[in-house]
Amino acid sequence: MHHTEETNRFSRVSGMLKAWWSNRCSRHAIIILSVGAFYILFVHWIALLAFEDQLDRIGRRLPGSRLQAQARDAAAHRVPTLVRWDAFWYLDIASQGYGGEFAESEFSAGFYPLFPWVIRFCNSLGMSVPFASLFIPSLCTCAALVLLALYDDNRFGIESVTALLAFPSAFILLSAYSEGLFALLALAAFYTSRKRFYVCGCVFAFLAGMTRINGISLVPALALLAWQHRSDRGGRCASSFLPAIGALGGQLCVATTFYIVFGSPLAYFTAKRENWGTSVQAPWNTVWLAVGQAGRALESVGLGRLYVLLELPTLQLVLVTVAVLCARRKWPEAVFVLSSVLLSLSSGSLWGLPRFVLPLFPVFLILGELSTNRVVWYSYLVVSSSLQVLLIYAYVGFQPPAP
Repeated sequence: MHHTEETNRFSRVSGMLKAWWSNRCSRHAIIILSVGAFYILFVHWIALLAFEDQLDRIGRRLPGSRLQAQARDAAAHRVPTLVRWDAFWYLDIASQGYGGEFAESEFSAGFYPLFPWVIRFCNSLGMSVPFASLFIPSLCTCAALVLLALYDDNRFGIESVTALLAFPSAFILLSAYSEGLFALLALAAFYTSRKRFYVCGCVFAFLAGMTRINGISLVPALALLAWQHRSDRGGRCASSFLPAIGALGGQLCVATTFYIVFGSPLAYFTAKRENWGTSVQAPWNTVWLAVGQAGRALESVGLGRLYVLLELPTLQLVLVTVAVLCARRKWPEAVFVLSSVLLSLSSGSLWGLPRFVLPLFPVFLILGELSTNRVVWYSYLVVSSSLQVLLIYAYVGFQPPAP
């Protein structure tokens, strides 16, 4: 009797597992999570090799006391190998809050609050701040990869994930930067809104708006998506605008936070102008400046110049993506990508664009379709992956410029 019950229980569990594995979404999720785990291990392995190779040279080329202090911490093994450059701002904000006692704290408003707040929350659970700063992006990246593969019944799901992980700057998703968190929240906001789960979309869009300035680009994109859904239902679905309202609310929440802490709701823009030299420029002036920077990068030495040389090709990739999306009438995604790149074009510099493109998931949905041409697809994978290894080497060794 007991043996029969055990057999029946085993049969039921086995049947459930078979049914679950036969589901396309479940099978893809397991495969993609496995790929994500392998990628995390690979990036950290490359970063460790790069660190050991450059240990005696780290910090020699860095000007300024703040950068020199960061390099000393890195060389003394006090921070992980993927905590570099702007990552220290997030760690300082998570440890001391905005306007803390760390150097140049008056410019900490140049970083949105959600990522350091999540780091601080994990720290309250017992994680160290450096570990939490890498654990959160890794976890978010894995979740984002699953959503990317399943987005809008994507026929090239695994290929899109591969295209993203092979992109030259993809390792930033695993670094102590907010790109990994923002990529997940922006994609989740779109995914749930397209599935008409508007309350969930509102929450994700609100959190995305508190993560990066780029969250403002979700407002017109999700508003357009809401208008399409409202039109489909004869104008009777006002709740479809909740995600767009959530994205705007996230930006307003950040402005309120900065008003309380710094006395100005525009403290972010003040910090960016005074410490990073950004200013409003006409898009064509920004492109012309980027051309000049690329020319100077060709004449310089060091692996860091590769990052500068990626700026214009990345801009071309984004603009081609917008054109393809418009041709396919994917208007909300097109607006999201276009408004995001316009933020960079209007800032007076394309600096950072190779990593800012990482949360723009439609770019990688399009790149995944390159797999239909094997020559082009494998060429992309080989060239992009090789560039990524070189950029990891430069990033870990503090080779300027910062990504």
